[in-house]
Amino acid sequence: MNQFLCLIFVVVATTALGIGTAREVPNSRVNVLLLGASGNLAEKYLWQGFYNIHTTGLRTGDEIHVYPAATKNFEKANPILQRILVNNITTTDEEHKKQFLANNVSPYTQLRSDEQYKALGEKIKKDTIASGKRDAGLLVYMSVPPKFFGSISQYINDYLRPSSPDAWLRVIVEKPFGVNLMSAKDLAETLYKNLDVKEILLVDHYMGKQGLDAIRQLRKANPEFDKAFLNKNEVSKVEVAMLETEDCKGRTGFYDEVGVIRDTMQNHLMMMVALLGMDLEHADKTEADARRAVFDKLQTAAINDILHLAQYEDYNNHVNEDRAKWDEPLLDEPSKTPSYASIALKLENNIWEGVPFIFRSGKALDSRRAYTKVTFKNGGQLLFNLQGTTDGIDGSAIHCSLTLCASKLNLPEAWDHVDNSAEHFHAVGPKIPNAYEVLLRSALEGDVNNFVRLPEVIESWRVWSPLLRDLPKLELSTYKHGADLIPKDKLVESKHDEL
Repeated sequence: MNQFLCLIFVVVATTALGIGTAREVPNSRVNVLLLGASGNLAEKYLWQGFYNIHTTGLRTGDEIHVYPAATKNFEKANPILQRILVNNITTTDEEHKKQFLANNVSPYTQLRSDEQYKALGEKIKKDTIASGKRDAGLLVYMSVPPKFFGSISQYINDYLRPSSPDAWLRVIVEKPFGVNLMSAKDLAETLYKNLDVKEILLVDHYMGKQGLDAIRQLRKANPEFDKAFLNKNEVSKVEVAMLETEDCKGRTGFYDEVGVIRDTMQNHLMMMVALLGMDLEHADKTEADARRAVFDKLQTAAINDILHLAQYEDYNNHVNEDRAKWDEPLLDEPSKTPSYASIALKLENNIWEGVPFIFRSGKALDSRRAYTKVTFKNGGQLLFNLQGTTDGIDGSAIHCSLTLCASKLNLPEAWDHVDNSAEHFHAVGPKIPNAYEVLLRSALEGDVNNFVRLPEVIESWRVWSPLLRDLPKLELSTYKHGADLIPKDKLVESKHDEL
C-alpha cells in the first residue's frame, strides 16, 4: 500500500464497550466515519469487515451506520466508492447487502478543512440524538503519513470528542510508527498534545492473527505447564520468524528505506516475543504493561548479536528497475539494505535469563511461513504456527512434541485436537475472519489487548535503534532467490551461545 495514502476511519460508538452478551433489542448505534473510504485498505479489508460485523452483530448489540469520506471532492471520489461498494463487499444475500447500503451507509462527503471537521462532528451528534440511541464513544482509525498526525489529532480533540462524560475515545494508528527511537518519541509527543496515552491504539495486523493469539490463549489455559516448562531451566532457545517468498520488486522505494529489521522484526516478531515472555499475572491486569516489561528486559541489539545478514542477489537490479520506472536517478553505489536477517537476543529477566531468542525474517526465500518455536533442552518442541508450513505443520496450529506435556495440555477455547497421543499434542483453531476484521471487532467491542500501546513501541525502538544506526558499516552476504537460509544460520547459533 502506498505509504502516502491518507486513510482515517472514525467510529462513534453509542454504548459502553466491554465483555458481555448482546441485547435482544439494541438501544445503541455505532456511527462509522471512514475517511479514505475509497483507499486501498478500505477497498481490500475495511468495507467487507464492516459489512460482516453488521451481519453477525457486535456482542454489545449495537447497529452500525457508516459515513464514508475522504479529502477528494464528490465528483472524483464517489464513482470509486460506488464501485468498491458494489464489487468489493461479497455476500450470499444480495438483498441484505442492498439494505445495508441503503440504511446503514450515508452518502459520500469531502472532509479536509477545519470547517468540514467541525460540521461533521455536529452532524454525527445530531444524527445520533435523532436516532434515539445512546452515545458511548468515538473510535478513530488513522492510516496516514506521520506528518499529518498533529493536525488530525487536533481536529479530533477540537471537534470529534464525544460530548457525553461517560463516552470513550480511542484512536487507532497504523504502523510504521517512527523509524528509530528518536522519531518514535517525536511522534508520540505530537499525539500526546491532543490525546491521552490510553486513547491511542497502534495497529500491528499480526495481533489479529489466530496463531499469535494462540500463544496468549494456550498459556492462560495451562498455567501449571506454563510455569513448569516455559523457563530458562527447560528451554534451550526460542525462534520467532516471518519468512516470505515474495521479493521487493515494485516496492523498493519503500523497502530500501526500511529494510528487514524495521519491516518485521521491530513490530511483528517483537509481539511474538512479548506474548511468550510476558508474566501472566501481570498480563491479567494490563497486558500492554506486561508486554512492555518484556521489552524492557530484552537486551539492546548490537552487531555481535547478528547470526546472518544478507541481501538477495537481484535486489539492486530491482531497485534500479523501480527507479527507472519512477524517473528517479539510479543507484550510484549498491544498496546496503538487508533483505534477510537472523539475530539472537537475550531476555534478561528471572524466568528467561540466558535463553537466546532468535529473530529470523526475510524476502525472496524458499517458503512463506511465520511461527514461534520453543525448543526444550530434552529435544521436544512447542510450535505456534501462524501461516504456511513449518516442520510439516500447516496453517494456524499448535504442535507440541514434548512427551510430558502432550497429554496434559488444555485447548484454547474453540480449538480442536488433531492428535492428542502420548507423544504429541496437535491442535487447530476455528475458522476466523481476516486479521483486519478481527481488529475492527476488537476495537468496537473494547478488547484493547489486540492493540499496541505507545510505551511498548518506544521501548521496542530502544532495543533496535543502536543496531540500525550501525548497519551501514556492515557488509552483506548475498543469496539466490528461493534460498533456504535456516541451515546456514544454525551453523553459527552454537558459536553465538558460547559468547
